[in-house]
Amino acid sequence: MGDTYDLIVIGTGPGGYVCAIRAAQLGLSVLVIEREARLGGVCTLRGCIPTKALLHTADLLEETRHGAEVGVATREVRLELAAAMKHKEKVVRQSSNGVAFLMKKNKVDVVNGFGRIAAPGRVSVAGADGRSQAESSIAGPQALAEAVEQYQAAFDRRHGGFGESPKFPRPAELLFLLREYARTGACAYIAAWDVHRAKLFGRCERKTGIAPFDRLVAQVMREEPYRSAHRVFLITDNGSSHRGRRAANRLRTKWPNIILVHTPLHASWLNQGEIYFSVVQRKVLTPNDFADLDTLQAQLLAFGRRYEEIAAPFQWKFTREDLHKLLAKTNTQPAN
Repeated sequence: MGDTYDLIVIGTGPGGYVCAIRAAQLGLSVLVIEREARLGGVCTLRGCIPTKALLHTADLLEETRHGAEVGVATREVRLELAAAMKHKEKVVRQSSNGVAFLMKKNKVDVVNGFGRIAAPGRVSVAGADGRSQAESSIAGPQALAEAVEQYQAAFDRRHGGFGESPKFPRPAELLFLLREYARTGACAYIAAWDVHRAKLFGRCERKTGIAPFDRLVAQVMREEPYRSAHRVFLITDNGSSHRGRRAANRLRTKWPNIILVHTPLHASWLNQGEIYFSVVQRKVLTPNDFADLDTLQAQLLAFGRRYEEIAAPFQWKFTREDLHKLLAKTNTQPAN
């Protein structure tokens, strides 16, 4: 302590240690202050991680007890609480040691004690006995201002063009980040993607279901060339609003030229629409902080329009002839 840093983080929970590591990777000098003897915060030491370890043990116990129903029979199944707690502690220790390793790897200084903002730009640390140990300060405004401006510019390039980016605090500005937040609601964003024409159809609904899904299909089928096409192949996952033969018949009743095709179970990565949704997650919904639902919906729809402008049609490389060759090769192989 006593040194000057670009950034000082109090606490090594999931927000604190990720912030510290990323700041160090961006070139800032970082100090982390943690009151616990081990790193990781409440989540790692007493909350999420140990709870999930014990829940895993409970799940195994419950599944084993009912194993005979699926052909796995055991004579006796019982809980060894001491062993379960030992396993939980091992998981916690490995997770905490992992955080400590990342701090060391990224050259983040770590101090054990109680951190407190003593004044703008200054942080004091007291030991477990309550007596002050040392005091450190934030770097001069010029160096930190340049780092913040660079990060702000990179963030704006990544998320700009479809809404206002959040503004990061400048030097000498205090920003208190709390884990409490106000939930203003949620909406469902559903979309259809024409891979041949790079055409996107998107809409926001209050919730998912048969009616919202059918409205999306209607949005597609109102336009040419889909409306008058001989066949329109609609490729979907196995969601409840469009699952099975009943959904196929429902759609064919409304739009006779639609052929509903389901991707295999647990294979949503085969659906090109899922790739688009992964882009939305990274470009629009990170960070997930919007003033209200209207703002969220406006940004989602604006991004859809922007994505459609820059997207290119998907070029299929696996042709029908390739499929015939593969099937012929498969049929000629001797059975084992």
